[in-house]
Amino acid sequence: MIKFAAGKTYFGRFIGDSDSKIELTVASRTAKTIVTTKGERFRVKEYNGSEYVSPLGSYSMAPSISAEREKLAA
Repeated sequence: MIKFAAGKTYFGRFIGDSDSKIELTVASRTAKTIVTTKGERFRVKEYNGSEYVSPLGSYSMAPSISAEREKLAA
């Protein structure tokens, strides 16, 4: 299982515009939630051996951020 880790930044893309990205940095986590550096709390879900969150909700075109998509340092 690929999991979110504190101190790392992850990103996701929008379905309608793949050039648009959304990022979040994990400040801390528990077994079921993550807290971002902005103080937002998200419930962690699992799919296909990886954790993911839906920071903008669960509507049909909403982006999701997977623990597989870690942003590499530039």
